[in-house]
Amino acid sequence: MVCWTLVQHQEAEIQPRSDEKRILSNVAVLEGAPPLSEHWQLFNNNEVLFNEARTAQAATVVFSLQQNAQIEPLARSIHTLRRQRGSAMKILVRENTASLRATDERLLLACGANMVIPWNAPLSRCLTMIESVQGQKF
Repeated sequence: MVCWTLVQHQEAEIQPRSDEKRILSNVAVLEGAPPLSEHWQLFNNNEVLFNEARTAQAATVVFSLQQNAQIEPLARSIHTLRRQRGSAMKILVRENTASLRATDERLLLACGANMVIPWNAPLSRCLTMIESVQGQKF
């Protein structure tokens, strides 16, 4: 005979996030520079990047925004990732040309982006901003 007992106050064990250092990025974000370390993985477009990000847990995902027509599909992708992958994933949008209005930026943030990197931030500043979200939760 098997006897079951209910444990009242046991802390849940935190699962390790083996992909926390992983950075999945649209190739346009690096402006022609090679991947910066073995943790970087570059993708030719946001759609391929999104599909890879759907298997990640706590990675950093950096989308590229190059024109206004991308805002709505990008917002949908960000919302889907945030709902499906949770708060440990870091989601950033790098604006490559001046295409975002303040309302568009608020939309992307409300859909789950941790940060929008402005078009006029030089690559060095962009990389600093990507580094700044490491360890963050949404």
